Amino acid sequence: MISELKPYAQYRESGLPWVGEMPGHWEVKRLKNLAHFQSGEGITSLQIEDTGPFPVYGGNGLRGYTSRYTHDGHFALIGRQGALCGNINFVQGKFFASEHAVVTSLHGSQSVVWFGELLRIMNLNQYAQSAAQPGLAVERIKNLYAPLPPPAEQEAIVRFLDWANSRLERAIRAKRKVIALLNEQKQAIIHRAVTRGLDPSVRLKPSGISWLGDIPEHWEVMRAKQVARIFIPQRDKPDLNDQSGYPWITPVNVGREHPDKICLFVTKSAAEAIGARMIPHGSVVATCIGRFGIASITKEAVVVNQQLQAFIPYDSISAAFLRYIVQASRPYFETKSNSTTLAYVDRQGFGDMPLLFPPRAEQQEIERHLSISLERIETLENRNEREISLLHEYRTRLISDVVTGKLDVRKAAADLPDETTAQELQPEDATQEPLTDLDEESELFNEEARV
Repeated sequence: MISELKPYAQYRESGLPWVGEMPGHWEVKRLKNLAHFQSGEGITSLQIEDTGPFPVYGGNGLRGYTSRYTHDGHFALIGRQGALCGNINFVQGKFFASEHAVVTSLHGSQSVVWFGELLRIMNLNQYAQSAAQPGLAVERIKNLYAPLPPPAEQEAIVRFLDWANSRLERAIRAKRKVIALLNEQKQAIIHRAVTRGLDPSVRLKPSGISWLGDIPEHWEVMRAKQVARIFIPQRDKPDLNDQSGYPWITPVNVGREHPDKICLFVTKSAAEAIGARMIPHGSVVATCIGRFGIASITKEAVVVNQQLQAFIPYDSISAAFLRYIVQASRPYFETKSNSTTLAYVDRQGFGDMPLLFPPRAEQQEIERHLSISLERIETLENRNEREISLLHEYRTRLISDVVTGKLDVRKAAADLPDETTAQELQPEDATQEPLTDLDEESELFNEEARV
């Protein structure tokens, strides 16, 4: 259906460089003629809880919960403050809007979802005022011009995009499921290599540790603190920037061999101001909250947040082998968690982690084996992640083409069955469907993306 969409029959110049031509019957209006823009109310971090009756939305989305609300209804919110200012969130029901969120209240019969998607493709972040903490001037946003289709056409656009988004989400979930299965396979390969070695005929002995079982007879069991310094990060968060300094590492950045997707940094002065220590290159940083044992090896000095611990290995063990051991030790971390609400392992828990200790030459042999064995799996992971990225890019392009009138979706929306809204648009659990069906869905969109 998407590949069959056609342009409108007639176009005219919109006068807006980011739109170009628009359908002849559309209008151009200032945003303030379409909606009322109002920043939310002030709220302190002490008034925001992890749970509560009403969600709190700030500049970057959901911040937590509180006991009262400022709005009730369906709204598109604009992030007003911070590096991500200009981002769009849809909220429905009772909620509290902080002073860092701009609530848009539509005039007349405009569609909330259409208006929010329009704001999203306008890339409002480009209008942020330059400052240490970027922010949007509401008056400037209100006076921007945008194309306006008739209300009935807005509803057709929303109906079609809901249908298209649901199918794209199915394709994305399918690929995420494949990545999860590949990770499980990789974990099994790592666990076997670092707990049994590579020689299937080696004599075994009891490890004395239930989750490890039998281990090679000539291996030693030692505690992590005997072969590495254990590092706990400073509790206070330093001032961050997006330009220079020491890389700021969080769980989002770890998992691959080295930290990646780094976008925030800590200057030396900012780190010193809170007494933060640098983690040297060649250290293993690993998650200590929630999903344990996701680890990377630092390539340079970094600063880590509180959700990470670090192992600084002594000469008796290589960083690569230590990382593999940490990844294979998730059962240990789960037994050592000291919280019933948010699973967390402290410094002592990490220091007491049992570490299987083969001779250094055997460590290196296992490293080489795993490097080769995991290469194909990681290639497949990268391919699926790249395809997910392409699907996201395709969705962005599709929304832009539909909302700016480059594609006419009126007939396509009218042809969608009535049950689409009730069934097709609901979030689905990818595990409830056969992988083969989801792969077919994924291939459909891969093909359309190539077109």
